[in-house]
Amino acid sequence: MRRGESLLTLASPSVRSDVLIRVQTLYPHPFFWRLPRYFPREMSLVVYLGAPASRGGTCRTVLSNVESCQCRKVGVLGPLPMWGCLCFVSDDVEYSTHLPRDQLSARRQDGQMKITRIERIALNIPYQEHVREPLRKGWGYANRATDDEFAADGEGLLQKWKDTPVPSVKTTLYQVFDEHGRVGLGEGAARSDEELAAYVGHSPFEYVGDDSAGPLQIAFYDLMGQIVGLPISRLLGPARDTAPLAWWSHGFEPDVLRREASRALAAGYKVHKFKRRAHTDVVEQVEAIAEVAPEDYEITVDANETFGTVERAIDVGKKLKACPLVHCLESPVTQSDIEGYRQIRAALDLPLAHHIGAPDAIDALHSGVYDYFILGTTVAALQRDAHICGARDRPFWMQLGGDGTDISTLFMMHLAAATPNATKGHVSMQHLQEAMLLEETIQVKEGMVTIPTIPGLGGTLNMDVVDRYRV
Repeated sequence: MRRGESLLTLASPSVRSDVLIRVQTLYPHPFFWRLPRYFPREMSLVVYLGAPASRGGTCRTVLSNVESCQCRKVGVLGPLPMWGCLCFVSDDVEYSTHLPRDQLSARRQDGQMKITRIERIALNIPYQEHVREPLRKGWGYANRATDDEFAADGEGLLQKWKDTPVPSVKTTLYQVFDEHGRVGLGEGAARSDEELAAYVGHSPFEYVGDDSAGPLQIAFYDLMGQIVGLPISRLLGPARDTAPLAWWSHGFEPDVLRREASRALAAGYKVHKFKRRAHTDVVEQVEAIAEVAPEDYEITVDANETFGTVERAIDVGKKLKACPLVHCLESPVTQSDIEGYRQIRAALDLPLAHHIGAPDAIDALHSGVYDYFILGTTVAALQRDAHICGARDRPFWMQLGGDGTDISTLFMMHLAAATPNATKGHVSMQHLQEAMLLEETIQVKEGMVTIPTIPGLGGTLNMDVVDRYRV
């Protein structure tokens, strides 16, 4: 058997009360990180905990609709508090008696790594002063308007820019505590008290690969990594030691982009993605970056479909290709226009990038006209889409929105390290924040970030910064 292969025989729990599952895995970590994908949707592996095998303990596991599990063989990964150990099954496992999730919660034994409370803090972090107005213009002035739309309503778009407030990073910080005092960090959209309370009393392992956890997903994986003594990247499978991170800019004026490129180079970046807009001269923008950048500096021009027509995209694209630093053109026209992309690619012979989803990912791959893909940063969706891209050997990068801080960025780096085809420069705006939430600054060297090796996310919350920007 090759490394990572699994054998699984499953009798449907809807047919019989006793289910026999046989699993064989060669991964040096709990098999259940990967097992849930094979389960029926109503089954969800939670955690596997027991006394050390060396002390003759009986190991049991809990599933969301299964009462108990008797394991004939177990492998011990390492010690946990109270002489517990986290184990994985390496032979037959027998499950019996289905239980609803609420009944299962009542039967949990103490010491099963339960979540005891979740705290949230609303934050509003300003961007660095020198990019506040350029960002306000970028998001407020004809953002994503095509050239034709800009020509038709220039005055109205200008007024919208004047009415746009100065942007900032608005996010909610989450701290998820377990009964042993460990804390998992996460961030994202606000969740209500009722939504957060639903997770209390459960194990974070119940939410492996559960994207519905939303902003808590990072915190759950941080907590799981701390529990088993592994960095998040290693929870997800074999992982590289580094992952690429790109510098991001909006549709800034040439002089601002020139300054940003200098900052990126000084910080160790080698890939620079910026926005093309109808009110900017993209050729001048590229030339400004090229004035300060070395030959191995890569530029990605993200048009967000603003060229509007295939003909205009080809015309401008030919001028862009004259600069050897332009490595990729992203979303030049409507993404679902496969024939249009085919014409652009044939005319320019320049790699084209595309946000996965429209057109359908399978159709996009079969077309052969999209060279790179842009994916999100939730675990299950990422793994699904990465496999789809990998079927045609297509690399991709992940991308965070404007409200993602260094916490989300570090999580993204873990995901990238554990995903074989996540090899392009991943995009974040954390370098534009006025201050970082983590004490450990994300360091970039030769375009790469070294993945933390300490358990979990690998970051320590800077409470002075949190207190400064809490709402």
